[in-house]
Amino acid sequence: MHQYVETQMEEFECILSMFPDDEELSYDAQLKDEYENYLSLEENTARHPETRLQYTIHFTVDGQIPALEIKYPRQYPMETVEFVVHCPSLSREAMKRMVTELMCTATGSDGEIIVLQLYQQMAEILEDCLVNAQATQQATEALDHLSITDEPKQVTLGRRAIYFHHIIASTKRRVVKEWALELDLGGFSKIGWPGVVIVEGDEDAAQEYVRRLQHLRWKQMVVRGEQTESGESIEAMRRLPRGFTEFPENGMSDAASLCREVGVEDLFLSVMKIYRSEEREPSDSNGTDSGKSSKKASKR
Repeated sequence: MHQYVETQMEEFECILSMFPDDEELSYDAQLKDEYENYLSLEENTARHPETRLQYTIHFTVDGQIPALEIKYPRQYPMETVEFVVHCPSLSREAMKRMVTELMCTATGSDGEIIVLQLYQQMAEILEDCLVNAQATQQATEALDHLSITDEPKQVTLGRRAIYFHHIIASTKRRVVKEWALELDLGGFSKIGWPGVVIVEGDEDAAQEYVRRLQHLRWKQMVVRGEQTESGESIEAMRRLPRGFTEFPENGMSDAASLCREVGVEDLFLSVMKIYRSEEREPSDSNGTDSGKSSKKASKR
């Protein structure tokens, strides 16, 4: 019996050193003295304390104070340690899971001290339950803020029709295409004299695309047509094929046919300075393009 008490006290002293504050560990100091006195006497003359050694470890989790109450059987650790879990805030399902897992650990100790492992396991389960509870609360709050009457978030699709005096240099032809693909813009270019670029996609991306091209050296570059549409999805509003096509120098008619087929013919006509009677493009004092204006093309 003496060796069991010695092992129990060694484990208890270890627990006491880990949790020195009264808020962390509660126990009967007088009972502790009785066990220490028992160990100080010869085994054949010492009388085993009548009360079993017990203590309670307190946790602090999200403002709550769960507790693990420990009671040593006479022959612990050869006997399974007794424990009680206190955590009123836990759901019945979570409490059942915790007790089951702790019991599996306790009964599988194989004669080894096990209290510290029980404490660590309980702490992990409490943390897991807290994370799950917070996630559930956040999801509930998010749903509470949603209303079936709320309008879906609107996005804006933009199209640009850009005229160039010419697009010949291989480097410029390459970046015209690469930048469009990078910005997820669909459309095409027609190289040669004149050069034409028509793109569509997210309005911010379309603006960025024009800004990049304007930083290159061109003999003439003018945005002659713009269109914007608002809706729930950029993809649903696209008319031009995804990806980017480069038409050859003699591909103007093919480019025009594509625009006609997808319903952006007015945008193509604007880049060629062919307008409906109601949408004449203003000219500067010399009768030439200003090179800076962005013209809204009508949507039929």
